[in-house]
Amino acid sequence: MANILIVDDDDNMRRLIKTILERRGHQVSEARDGLEGIARFEERLPDLVVTDMVMPGIGGLALLTELQRRSSPPKVLVVSGKQFRPEGDLSRLAARGLIGFVEKPFTPADLSRSVDTLIGSPPG
Repeated sequence: MANILIVDDDDNMRRLIKTILERRGHQVSEARDGLEGIARFEERLPDLVVTDMVMPGIGGLALLTELQRRSSPPKVLVVSGKQFRPEGDLSRLAARGLIGFVEKPFTPADLSRSVDTLIGSPPG
């Protein structure tokens, strides 16, 4: 399956997402904020980054921007408690299937479907 990095400052949310993804056979690593997320990205070069938008320090939007500067940017799933509407470059990335969005609260099926859509796995 996929190598996935979860970036979220909420320990419980990270654990929940990790549990859902590992049960589907994915390899999962974690980061507590955008700065740690960038470091973990460089170490693991994940297929997908699942990130919260609101975090201390480097938030989700800055993380997205930084990851898009990479020569091989990952696909990104934004998991946000607030309705997040992509604009500008983010809207174009979403239209190309490089970014997906899931709103909190979500079900395991919602998260799994969004991950499958981005990484191209068949629903299971």
